[in-house]
Amino acid sequence: MGAAYWKPVQSGTADGDDDTRDVGRWAGLAPSRLHPPRYSLGAPLAPDQAAALEGLRLNLADFALPPGPGPLVVEGAGGLLVPLNERETLADLFAVWGLPLVVVGASGLGTINHTLLTLEAAQRRSLRVAGVLLSGPHIPKTGVP
Repeated sequence: MGAAYWKPVQSGTADGDDDTRDVGRWAGLAPSRLHPPRYSLGAPLAPDQAAALEGLRLNLADFALPPGPGPLVVEGAGGLLVPLNERETLADLFAVWGLPLVVVGASGLGTINHTLLTLEAAQRRSLRVAGVLLSGPHIPKTGVP
């Protein structure tokens, strides 16, 4: 696709989590196509909780899409309704940017419900969904109607 990658908030860095590094390696992206997170938070918690432990409060105004030519893939942090603070969620952030969403879910038990709830949350907020991607092992049909 020639896209750049950005994850605005990364938590769990104290445990070695670094999605930017991992995505860059997996996708073979040049370092110039990788944008560092606006916030890298140590605790492996939701952004609002990890930020609070560091004495921070995240706000929508803290985030701006990184400049650059071509498409940009922006990764959320756990789902649309994950809180950034006591009032705002990642859905609010994506609404500000007006970017189309690709909903990604794991191909396992609970995925249908989780995915449909995410799509409903996006629809209620008038977020445009470009597609749905299920990631993980193939689950064969059982023959049950």
